[in-house]
Amino acid sequence: MKAATAQDALNLYHAFLQAGKNPEPEQTLATARLPFWEDAANSDLVRLGKKWVTHDAQRRHTEAQDHAKRAIDLLVAKEEDKGLKELKLACSLEPDSSDARLVMGIWHAVADHDYAAARADFDVCDKLQPNDSATLNNLAVAEVLAGANADFADKAYYHFRMAIERGDVRTPIVHNIKRVVEQRGLMNLKMPERLANEFEDLSHASYEESGSTSNDKRGWIYILPGAQPDRLDEASLDFGMLGRLDKLTIDPKSAPAWAEDRLCMTCRGRLQVPCTNCVKGLVPVQRKVINVFPNGQKTTGQVTTAGACNVCHGTGLMTCPDCKGKGT
Repeated sequence: MKAATAQDALNLYHAFLQAGKNPEPEQTLATARLPFWEDAANSDLVRLGKKWVTHDAQRRHTEAQDHAKRAIDLLVAKEEDKGLKELKLACSLEPDSSDARLVMGIWHAVADHDYAAARADFDVCDKLQPNDSATLNNLAVAEVLAGANADFADKAYYHFRMAIERGDVRTPIVHNIKRVVEQRGLMNLKMPERLANEFEDLSHASYEESGSTSNDKRGWIYILPGAQPDRLDEASLDFGMLGRLDKLTIDPKSAPAWAEDRLCMTCRGRLQVPCTNCVKGLVPVQRKVINVFPNGQKTTGQVTTAGACNVCHGTGLMTCPDCKGKGT
């Protein structure tokens, strides 16, 4: 039985010690712990998860959770400014909790595609709650998508591996690792061959252990706080395309478990890519020229000049061939 308050726990300790039928090691250990519970009871502490906190801290936790829930409702309703304000309030009320900060990071990643901001939020979460699988997964995905240098890819591998080594082979984590392997060339990830091989080995090992089936239609998956998603068809917080919230898909039996980033990896959501038919909108054009000499003699020839590309009409950009200009 778990005591809800420190006073309840102290009463249990007193009852245990007064029973007088306990093995000596247990009696000694309980006696040694008694001063802690007396202090906790005098401070009127209450249980909050695995921690003992004051009533004020419990109240702030409840308020923070309420703000975080309202934030998700507002973000789904496309009231982004109000939603982010609620998230910031939740973070300020409970700065030692990672839940609201985790949602903030997911918003930066999925809606804004600001992976630097997302990484900063997830990094704070990792410090507040080390070795949490959801945080490790989300941090690794943001590092992959930031992709500015090989160092990010190394960190992403480290965080994915930590999540797997903790025995967490939930489908979203396994799915994301497989996407790194499949999307590496398309994303032009700066990744040495050694690291690419390590990602492939991790992907194979995690798939064998989890028995997961691949769903190639899914994008990058971020796990929400407290979620236990085992399948990618569970409840999803759908942020929609190109940074706009679309809808909230909820299984009546469960809360949203994850959010999906469907950003096209070819155009990165920009709808267009550099034209493959030209260089910055220009193509070589052969033109016929006629030279007339002073004696009246004429010669003809050809010269190469730059002309506007007839594919991109001189803009240097073409519709993304992979997403067909949809961005996802």
